[in-house]
Amino acid sequence: MRLPAFLSSKWALPGIAAGGLLVLIAAGKLASGPQHSEQQETPLPVEIQVLTVVEHEPSVSGHGIVKASVELQQIAEVAARVVWVSPALVQGAILAEGEVLVQLDDTDYQLAMDQALAQHKMVNAQQQELLSSEVNLGRRLELVSEKVVLAEKELTRRQQLAKQGSLSQSQLDVEQQKFIGLQQEQSSLEQQLDALPSHKQNLAAQLASAEATIAQQQRNIDRTRITMPVNGRIRSVSVEVDAFKAQGQVLFEAIGMEQVEIEAQFSLEKLRPFYQLAFDGQTISHLSLNELAEKLKNTGLRARISLPVAPGEHWQGKVVALREGLNPGSHTMGVVIHVDQPYGDIVPGQRPPLLAELQVDVELIGEVQPLVSVPLSALHSTASGQALFLAYPRANTKEDNSISHRLHKQLVTPKLLSGDHALFTAQQLQSLINDKAELVLSDIAPAIEGMALSAQQAELKPEMVLGE
Repeated sequence: MRLPAFLSSKWALPGIAAGGLLVLIAAGKLASGPQHSEQQETPLPVEIQVLTVVEHEPSVSGHGIVKASVELQQIAEVAARVVWVSPALVQGAILAEGEVLVQLDDTDYQLAMDQALAQHKMVNAQQQELLSSEVNLGRRLELVSEKVVLAEKELTRRQQLAKQGSLSQSQLDVEQQKFIGLQQEQSSLEQQLDALPSHKQNLAAQLASAEATIAQQQRNIDRTRITMPVNGRIRSVSVEVDAFKAQGQVLFEAIGMEQVEIEAQFSLEKLRPFYQLAFDGQTISHLSLNELAEKLKNTGLRARISLPVAPGEHWQGKVVALREGLNPGSHTMGVVIHVDQPYGDIVPGQRPPLLAELQVDVELIGEVQPLVSVPLSALHSTASGQALFLAYPRANTKEDNSISHRLHKQLVTPKLLSGDHALFTAQQLQSLINDKAELVLSDIAPAIEGMALSAQQAELKPEMVLGE
């Protein structure tokens, strides 16, 4: 058997050896598996916001029911028949103070008034007669007193004559009787004059009684004319023409329009931190509700009221009191707020009046303070508590330029949750601000400590910086 020419040549053995070496090298590479290049870290794109101390109004939200500050029942103050009812007196009508609404029959009271006036006139006449009698009695007493003096002198003279025998006893007796008669007349006049003061007092009392009766009947007559007691709205009507109304029966109910009252309910766990901020860090945990309410009146605390059915419309209110104790059903605290002119600036279809029984949203607003405001969406719940996701500038300058920051999770406790923001004092976050940490606004899942970030500054909305 002949071998191929290649195998019989002098180059056969070296060629076979070289081929085997190449096969071994290729097999070694195949056995070692694929080769991996060094893995690169991919940063997560996020939006960030600078932590900034700004002037912010701390606030806390609650809800309440509107009721009128003035609620009244107009009753019949005298018993009488209804003779007229104003067409304007209907439920829901808005009426001005002083407008005449109901007229009761005043005939009986007019007759009683005429009788009292006649009595007054009669007593007046008696007083005038008494004054005239007093003058006449005084003059008569003066004349009689003079006659008594003269008669006494004449009697003394005649007694001297009788002793001398120049005058008979009978003539002396006549003169003596004359003197005694004048004395009796003088005494009678003096008694009549002495009795005059008591007569005057009696007539004065009768006159006062007549005047009181006149005043009383005039009040009764005035009470038959029923007017609107305040600027207000009619809640209900209970009167009709020809109906007899006894004294004390209700004619209509009305509510005032000058002011309304709202008892707003606030969660105590939110209210206490808010007060702490509103009072600029002063210790208030030891204060009673009365002391806290009194302290409220001396601060710039105000209330802003809004209606769910009228978005964008607000009414300003004034905090006047705190209710004693907690509401047993909702475990909230009541804050009493007054709102003036609840019917002012009404715009049909846009701004309604603050009517009684309406449910409203109430926001207590404190004085402007330097605070750090963080959107609630940037406050995260973790296994260890609430935390902010912060972006710290990268420390290693040799890293990929696409990595701008590294993630850090910072546990925090807000001073107050106000609307859709969490508020912190400058002292709470000052170290973060000094380290130039910035707030991560984007939602990160999962959030891994130290993960690479590619951060971009977010466009700040006004409400993210300043409270309204």
